[in-house]
Amino acid sequence: MTQFRIRHDTVYRYTEPVTLCQNVAHLKPRPGPHQTGDPSAVTIDPAPAVLTDRPDYFGNPATYFTVQEPHTQLTVCVRHTITVRPVPPPAAADTPTREAVRDGLRGGRPDWLASYQFAFDSRYAAVGPFNYPQLGSIVRGRGRCRRAG
Repeated sequence: MTQFRIRHDTVYRYTEPVTLCQNVAHLKPRPGPHQTGDPSAVTIDPAPAVLTDRPDYFGNPATYFTVQEPHTQLTVCVRHTITVRPVPPPAAADTPTREAVRDGLRGGRPDWLASYQFAFDSRYAAVGPFNYPQLGSIVRGRGRCRRAG
């Protein structure tokens, strides 16, 4: 079992005052059988007039918020404590044979193969570990986080 403390800060700066901003943010981890977490602490400055958490279409936690006062900077800070438990490998007897997989693919495109489309690089994201050190200086240590509400 491994525990992670995660901090994510985002700061938006505007050249002109923004009088109304409506946001959908995916800030919280999705719980699962091998990943659980304490309630996330979300702070937004300026404080939102509307703040709602609900799952999106795919079941991922989403935070909807609206800031209804003029502002030239928006700061969103999130803190999580996540516990991850190792996933035991399946027993060999519970997995399909190579031949069964081959035969299943010959019969058409099975439902379980649909997610394969997300295994490739896209125009905006590369497959693999997050490795963009230049972004650290953009978000680290900027803005002030206050408890919303």
